[in-house]
Amino acid sequence: MKKAIKLLVAVALILMAATNQIKAQDLSLDIIQSAIDTYDSKCPIEVNEGIFITKVKLVNNYIHYYADIKPNQNDPEIYERIKENPENQKEVILVFLSTQSSNIVYQYCKKNQIGIKYTYTFNSDESTALEVVITPEEMTAALERKLPPHNMVIKLIENERANLPIDTGNGLTETDIKLTDDFVELYYTVDENKSNFEGVALVLATDEYKSILLNALTSSPATNLFVFYVAQDEKGLKLIYTGDQTQKSAECVITVEELKKELIKNANNK
Repeated sequence: MKKAIKLLVAVALILMAATNQIKAQDLSLDIIQSAIDTYDSKCPIEVNEGIFITKVKLVNNYIHYYADIKPNQNDPEIYERIKENPENQKEVILVFLSTQSSNIVYQYCKKNQIGIKYTYTFNSDESTALEVVITPEEMTAALERKLPPHNMVIKLIENERANLPIDTGNGLTETDIKLTDDFVELYYTVDENKSNFEGVALVLATDEYKSILLNALTSSPATNLFVFYVAQDEKGLKLIYTGDQTQKSAECVITVEELKKELIKNANNK
């Protein structure tokens, strides 16, 4: 999952780097085409360990990326995962696009009905080619955050779980994430050699902690996206902390109403 996201970030930067001095209103098809031609001339470009962009083209209203995946000891199954479940790869791309609402290249694509295609090959073998297509309509839905909320919550939870455990600092480790009828639950272990659990529990119970947490969750594009779709799915957040020695637990509960209120507040402050 991390490699898939890094690949998407890299190919987005290919165009962003060529247009970062241009205002959105000045962006044109000629500029997009020029940027694509420039980077196509530099291919192959290694965008992650063992993953190369071999071509970038603009054809029939699609920006078409060609990615060749080389044998990789650190992640030998990346090509097979795409082959076995191309829809999952498509969902990964849509999740990524949902964080790109301020990207002027993608905004231009939305305005002008340009989609994206990815063709993946394994070890330069054209017979292994797999294609994942994001239509202009799907791109628009992603950029405008109009994808099915429940599906997005499930996908975002899968993405998060794939990266666990996560050391979040101050003796806290995120160990699990679950979806229930009313909440997305995030589980943390507290290293009691670094933090006194009773002190952690007291902090969790304060309105000040909840306010700081809400602000942090809605300020970053990635976590803002997560909170947005959780709220759209009519779910709240429940953060559950457990001491690694005493096994004592405490929780911080954020209702769906509180999430929606903070999202509106964050949007109004932009």
